[in-house]
Amino acid sequence: TSGTEDSIVGQHHLRHLAVRPEYKSKGCPILISAKYDSDLSHDFSFGPLTIGMEISVRNRLVKSKVDFEFSLSHEPDFDFVGPQQFQWKLEGDEELIFPLEAVLFSNGIYDLQCVKITVCNEDGSKVPYVFPLQWIVKVNANRQ
Repeated sequence: TSGTEDSIVGQHHLRHLAVRPEYKSKGCPILISAKYDSDLSHDFSFGPLTIGMEISVRNRLVKSKVDFEFSLSHEPDFDFVGPQQFQWKLEGDEELIFPLEAVLFSNGIYDLQCVKITVCNEDGSKVPYVFPLQWIVKVNANRQ
């Protein structure tokens, strides 16, 4: 390889979805992902567990900007610390990465994915998207 990043524009033939569309897409133009430790132990007698996360939001359209609102739904079993709701604009193929912390109060298995993206169109209309992804974390109680 030449060491440079090349954009591939095409279609996923199993689902007939444009993988890297240039201007428009049938689905959400935003991709989200998270980096975090997924298997942890914690002694909750010392307080809650704080999990550091790195959230990535990418415009999958190669040549079009996307204006969107990012929000996290409230979950009764854990809290977030960090940006939980904001509006942003990404140029074509641009990525936004930001830190977020999840605060857990007991051991168990949690799905930390509760992101909602609302795309703001130029005509003033808004299209909400939720994602069928799971950001699973397993927390074991560690007593000392």
